[in-house]
Amino acid sequence: MDPRILAGRGPRSFTIHGELRHRIGALLPQLGHEGTYVQLYIYDPDSALNVRNRRNPHLRRDVLQTIQDTLLHVATDRRRYNLPTSDEIAVILPGDGTEVNGMRDIVLHLRGKLFQEFLVDAWATTEQNRLNYNRFNQGRLRAEFYKDLTDIGADGLGLDQVGQRIILPSSFVGSSPRHMFEIFQDSMAITRYNHHLDIFLTMTANPNWPEITSALLPYQNPTDRPNLVARVFELKRKFLMKEIEKKRVDIVVSAEFPSPEDDPILFETVKSVMVHGSCDARNLNAPCLDNNGRCTKRYPKAFAEGTTMDQDGYPIYRRRNDGRVYIVKGQDVDNRDVVPYNAYLSKMFNCHINVEACAGMRCVKYIHKYIYKGHDRTTMVLGGVDEIQQYIDSRYIGAPKAARRILGHNLHEEFPTVVRLALHLPGMHHVIFDETESMNSIISRAKGKMSTLTGYFACCTLNEAAQAFTYQEFPQHFVWHKTQQIWTPRQRGYAIGRMYFVAPTSGARTAHSTFCIPLDVQENSICGFGKQSLQAELFRETKLIIWDEVPMQHRYCVEMVDRTLKDICDNINPFGDWEQSERNRKASFNNTHLSKSQPIVIKGLSLTGCARNWEPTTYLAADKMSEDDEVDRNITNRYPNEYLNSLNPPSLPPFKVELKVGCPIMLLRNIALNDGLCNGTRLMVVRCASRIIEAQILTGDKRGNLVFIPRISLTPSSSEFPFRMTRHQFPVRLAYAMTINKSQGQSVKYVGIDLRTPVFSHGQLYVALSRCTTFHHISVLLENEMDSMTNIVYP
Repeated sequence: MDPRILAGRGPRSFTIHGELRHRIGALLPQLGHEGTYVQLYIYDPDSALNVRNRRNPHLRRDVLQTIQDTLLHVATDRRRYNLPTSDEIAVILPGDGTEVNGMRDIVLHLRGKLFQEFLVDAWATTEQNRLNYNRFNQGRLRAEFYKDLTDIGADGLGLDQVGQRIILPSSFVGSSPRHMFEIFQDSMAITRYNHHLDIFLTMTANPNWPEITSALLPYQNPTDRPNLVARVFELKRKFLMKEIEKKRVDIVVSAEFPSPEDDPILFETVKSVMVHGSCDARNLNAPCLDNNGRCTKRYPKAFAEGTTMDQDGYPIYRRRNDGRVYIVKGQDVDNRDVVPYNAYLSKMFNCHINVEACAGMRCVKYIHKYIYKGHDRTTMVLGGVDEIQQYIDSRYIGAPKAARRILGHNLHEEFPTVVRLALHLPGMHHVIFDETESMNSIISRAKGKMSTLTGYFACCTLNEAAQAFTYQEFPQHFVWHKTQQIWTPRQRGYAIGRMYFVAPTSGARTAHSTFCIPLDVQENSICGFGKQSLQAELFRETKLIIWDEVPMQHRYCVEMVDRTLKDICDNINPFGDWEQSERNRKASFNNTHLSKSQPIVIKGLSLTGCARNWEPTTYLAADKMSEDDEVDRNITNRYPNEYLNSLNPPSLPPFKVELKVGCPIMLLRNIALNDGLCNGTRLMVVRCASRIIEAQILTGDKRGNLVFIPRISLTPSSSEFPFRMTRHQFPVRLAYAMTINKSQGQSVKYVGIDLRTPVFSHGQLYVALSRCTTFHHISVLLENEMDSMTNIVYP
């Protein structure tokens, strides 16, 4: 104590010299003694609770359990930091998975479950050796573009001054997000090729499989033999994949208990492995409950008399309230607790197989959720509550995973095979070299190297039949030989091509973002940046600005940019005036009288080249991920453009729009309400230009008027996709037919209704039948052997 600091009454004080530390004891108890305090955090939770209870017999065990669960709770990603739900031996590897550590000592005290300890130690050592190989053997290898190498040779720089060191390649499974990102892109390529997902299935091993129990030694249980469980599960998984590939599995999903009298085998399987388990008020300690005591899986579900779809496109399965209640693990359960399953698969494999029908496009987020989440991790907190907490992000390897990796079972498989196609500029392909090689040797070897892209060009030059396929379609018909670096015609099987993903970090920008144009433009508005800002300095240094499709902008926008540029450049001359070319009538700015100000070239409307009646005009859209994704900011720019192009939601125009003069179209957005251009307006195409569509309105008060439809940027609602995207396209669809919802307010003489797919929303059937002026002019198309249709009406 130091009385010089604070004398007299009040709290006592002490002086600290240097850093304050709190010394803790050993992490292991002395021989013959039980653990105390921090030593108990290394124990299994149940064992630690028993020790605390023995040392404090006067305390209630349930209160100690609550305190311990609170200390073990981790408020982070539950998919990766969830605690194990059963007892197992595991090893925690230091680091966040992106750094390569040196040699590491593993200390295991063999106190039961010795084989599990051996497995996790064996796999941890194996993976450490792989990490050491990548560190010590590839550290001198460099990667650089071929063109850059030729430039460096002239500059006289050393090879140790160029390139990037390769620490962990993407082929290292689970090493970093690079590997996860590549397999995610492969999965998205398969989704794009098949247009949509059918089912999402998860399979969990059943430790009571007879193949496992019959092979156990006396006094063993399945947890003692993770190698046996891994082998049997791999055999079952392969057989499941064969059943799916041979299309023997029907896509029928049930979420109810089967009849114990009609199918007792399936009933016992569902009762034992397909019940979510008691949570909510029935079991407040359930691992699926969040901080508010609600089930994260939203069980128990609500009763439902039929299967419907919610507003996001997820199925709400039939769960009838038939009054049947069963006892599972001492708790009452009914149809609300049943996990969706497929009767054929559950009866065949007798294990937990959750099957979900993918009815909407939002279901694609499961690919991101399960494939891209990375390996399991655990978090350890060191220090007291009043000190700075240090989190060590560590990988968590359990015995089952260790056994699976040691046995060489794949963690990821895909069918069909996805061929990754290189994408680069001429002379910009990657070259791997050792810094000890000579420059001439590297350049000579790099000059003759062929990538999949250059090999594609070479094959199309020599093989005329190859010219019929695009680069992305090429792997479906040709095979790439990596060693010979050539494409040859495919003899058997098939594969899907995927061009390497490049995030759109650069390129053209919109006028509003470039000039900071406000959304509500007034007559005297100015751009939203100051004269002394960096953006103003950029415009002062700019020599040329190209503004595409400026006639689509309001004149206030052009005048505002002109005022702003004159202000920041201190130039009273206007930034260009209109000049009409008599040959092609293309709008542009005349910059002949400008001196210090930069010219603006405005690309306007080309009124030539109109399509003939028999020649269709194709319009391709421009898709991109939204830069500010309100749904999930972590997935921005991860979905490839090829997948975005394949999406065809009802609220967006197709990526590829093919029109002819005279074809009927329907408008998908409100463009000019006073002119009759509103959502649902039907029109007939009169002329197809490169940047506009001229059409005649067919319905409403403006019938017969000629209008111009421009390209606009459209963003679907957040409920349609698990991400935000923008599609720049003409907001039209062919309108030979329309949906029932779009037909509201229309009155026509003849109506044909396609009811091969039953209606599923309130009042849809009434709306469809009431569009016609007379009942005798209505035709209905039904499935074979159908003579009636249910009218869905909710109270």
